[in-house]
Amino acid sequence: MKKPIIQDVREFLSTHFVSDITNVSEVGTGEWSFAYFYNHNSKDYVIRFSDHTDDFKRDQFAHRFSTQSLPIPEILEIGSALDGSFAISEKVIG
Repeated sequence: MKKPIIQDVREFLSTHFVSDITNVSEVGTGEWSFAYFYNHNSKDYVIRFSDHTDDFKRDQFAHRFSTQSLPIPEILEIGSALDGSFAISEKVIG
């Protein structure tokens, strides 16, 4: 998957949620995904884009092992977008 440009991410989020999306910013590039922070309804989230939906499903499973000292964000949604897949999770610190 080609790295999404920030404007495409903003447009996707605005269309997907049909409400105010603010503070969209690039987080960085991982081994297999591209991550962006954003705010929706006064909460901070992360959206990642990738060709590998199965990796998002593994992250979804890994959340079961989250602890206070090892926060693993819950995957709230997995779907298709921008010629690949996306996963949305709440932003966690740690």
